[in-house]
Amino acid sequence: MKTTQDSILVDFVTRFQKNKYFIVIEDLRSVVEWNTIRSLLLDMNNGSRIIVSTQKLEIASLCTGQPYHVSLLREFSTDHSIYTFYKDLRKIPQDNKEIDCTCEKVRDEDNKIWKEKHWQEKHSLFGRNSELDKLFQQLAINYGERLIVMSVCGIVGVGKSFLVQAFCNHHASKNAFKFRAKVNAPHPFDIKNFCRNLVVCFKLSSPDDEILIVSCWKHLEENQCLLVIDALWSKEDWDMIEANLISRDSKSCIIVITRDESIARHCAMSEDAMCNVQGLEADAALGLFEKEATNRIESSRWDSNITDEARLLINKCGRLPKLIVALGEYLAKVPSGNVIWEAQRLNANFMYALKARNGLDSFEAVLTWMYSTFQDFPQVLKKCIFYLKVFTQSSTIRRSRLVRRWIAEGYSVGTDSNSIVEYTEKLIHELATLGMMEHAPETPTVAGARTSCQINSLFLDYIISRETEENIFLPLEVSVLLGESGLSTERAGQHLAISSSWKRDKFVFDSLDFSQLRSLTVSREWRTFFISDRMRVLRVLDLEETNVKDEDIEQIVKQVPRLKFLSLRRCMSLSCLPESLGDLRQLETLDIRHTPVTKLPKSIKKLNRLQYIRASTRVEFAGHEPSTQLRSIHGHLDVCDGIVVPRGIGSLTALHTFGVLNISARGGKAILNALKSLTQLHKLGVSGINRSNIKGFFSAIATHSHLQSLSLQLHKDKDYDWLDKKITPPENLRRLKMHVHVEKFQHWSCLKVLGQIRRLKFLSLRFKTDQDVELQFCDRLDSAAWSTPGQFCELKVLEIACSSNLHVKFAEREMDDLELLKVHSLDGSSLQLSGIEQPPSLRHVWLKGSFDDTVKEELRRKVGQHPNKPSCKFN
Repeated sequence: MKTTQDSILVDFVTRFQKNKYFIVIEDLRSVVEWNTIRSLLLDMNNGSRIIVSTQKLEIASLCTGQPYHVSLLREFSTDHSIYTFYKDLRKIPQDNKEIDCTCEKVRDEDNKIWKEKHWQEKHSLFGRNSELDKLFQQLAINYGERLIVMSVCGIVGVGKSFLVQAFCNHHASKNAFKFRAKVNAPHPFDIKNFCRNLVVCFKLSSPDDEILIVSCWKHLEENQCLLVIDALWSKEDWDMIEANLISRDSKSCIIVITRDESIARHCAMSEDAMCNVQGLEADAALGLFEKEATNRIESSRWDSNITDEARLLINKCGRLPKLIVALGEYLAKVPSGNVIWEAQRLNANFMYALKARNGLDSFEAVLTWMYSTFQDFPQVLKKCIFYLKVFTQSSTIRRSRLVRRWIAEGYSVGTDSNSIVEYTEKLIHELATLGMMEHAPETPTVAGARTSCQINSLFLDYIISRETEENIFLPLEVSVLLGESGLSTERAGQHLAISSSWKRDKFVFDSLDFSQLRSLTVSREWRTFFISDRMRVLRVLDLEETNVKDEDIEQIVKQVPRLKFLSLRRCMSLSCLPESLGDLRQLETLDIRHTPVTKLPKSIKKLNRLQYIRASTRVEFAGHEPSTQLRSIHGHLDVCDGIVVPRGIGSLTALHTFGVLNISARGGKAILNALKSLTQLHKLGVSGINRSNIKGFFSAIATHSHLQSLSLQLHKDKDYDWLDKKITPPENLRRLKMHVHVEKFQHWSCLKVLGQIRRLKFLSLRFKTDQDVELQFCDRLDSAAWSTPGQFCELKVLEIACSSNLHVKFAEREMDDLELLKVHSLDGSSLQLSGIEQPPSLRHVWLKGSFDDTVKEELRRKVGQHPNKPSCKFN
């Protein structure tokens, strides 16, 4: 039987190769099936045609290969459409249609220089200088010394290929590489087909199949080549390339372009050699839009109203360069006088306009990719994506807020509170990897500095637009009350968000069905009728920055006793929490940070499920500016912001995060004894540290092996000569904040002790003093004390704030891993930076204060002396 099958296959392949055929394959169900079929149907360039019918979008996109076009053939209903995928022949080189690559052998210097200048004039790089500099730096460090492998990753439309093209064109006039080529990785991957593409690109004589791979390997080893591999699909594909084509003796440079961050990290020779391209920052995005639009729109038609609408449009398209250019070109074609109206129409019905695709064809590939990506998401990620709809007021969200809400919703799995938090953080990371979220523009991509994330508006709007059809498979209902409108149904769904713009109509609200409501999020104005005993399954109540009062909390506790999450952050009308709070026996998260609440009720010790307590009355240095009301209550940012906690707090053994608690208040010794029982703490903040209690405090946390983040607010003292002998931090500490209020500031020997915390990644120092402050991160006067090599050896982020004149000195062989320096000069104080060129890994310098232009220029000059050319930002 097998012989008969083999003869049939041989006969079929022979006939197919000799004749022109039209083949229809119906109901293709897997990539494996297609790979098997495609291995038999070789491309003979004889006009044969294949049509594949499948119900899976990802299979349809794979069958055509790259590049391809997608068209809507017919739409039977909102959830039943037929699309056609077909090869984009216009993008295939006419002289080598079967080869998916571009190539150039360096010959004519004058022609290359002209092409580079022409390309740069036509395609300006907006907001990509740091990414481009990163590629340049890696090449400069390793050029001619070793094989260079860099990678560039990012979602569709973010400008990966554009960035690499700019890099290649820059080096076209440098005569750095004898051969340059760009090759699309075939999918499914075949090493011989890949090598055939290389042979054509490098214009080599065509070798026999037996020596094809060896010939390519030898060429890359013997010549300095710049090879760009685009559209790499998997780590296994790279492993195949690396095993067969890459010699460690080679001096070539290889750049891999991929959508997947994990693939990019796998390919790159180091973490620094990987470039994760995200959406443009706001100013760069607007600059790109204005360039594209004003090239075609007369200046008389451009005004500030268009700029305002453009900012909204740019956010709606996720700040993706490809889409920003498309929008600029589209508006440039609008008849005179209608530009502002058309921009407003797009903002009002953005997703509808994209799906109609009238003049916005560039969005087609991005929307298709989004749909196929979303379809492949596991169920828990789909829930997380729909959940983001509740954040109507801002696309920027604190990571901790999201983590704690999702834990309360049951989206996380794990055996204990620690593993549950790690799992939830992983969900956020996966969404960021897939392009659904990214780090907020104000937050550099440095470990330890990522406290907030930003929702990609394009993705969120697109997913929301598909909510009706997706709810067939995913019963997650998210409702939002906006403006003058109510809900289209009487069901509030599982999650309800009340926007600040909603009219607060009691009749409309009371008519809603709350029987399934699990979370309620309110923005700004609180009304007493927002809480009801009909909300029997409510688990999450998020009232951040509302005007909720003490009596409202009493009512909330009485009517919704099953809460797991309660956030009252920045609720400035609060003064205290009721004793009835102890009735919330299922409560896991309590956030009263940046409120006037100064103590916790005695009943708090009944809440043995509590994992997270955040409480303080001050805005942190790295956070937002304080409100006027907060300033009027406390007078100054540097007051002690710890709260008083009751006796018996040690019974809350599930606590993962706790702070800020005042250990200098009455009963301080009892608090320290209670701390000994809280062995699961990962994050702890305390205030009121002084000469008499510091030893007892560090003794209380000595065995806390899980403690990774510690915030210390030292009580005002005449000096701190005693401090360095008292600090004995836990061995696993990763983050440390110290707030110091001192009358007489002398040489701060405490830095010697801090520098020996081996695993410290993040250090924040805040000084309030009337005397000048000098910080020497290597004390040359006492070299014996600094004999231990590698002070601050793993530190990545250093923050310093000072109310007086500040001089920061860096030295050689210290802070080898430092990537981000943030300095805040308070109250008009001056700043000096010495040795700023010493930390070898420095990438970002952020300076905040009232600096005149001369000081700014001098600081920029000093930062510019660093060989890495780190970004220097003033705020």
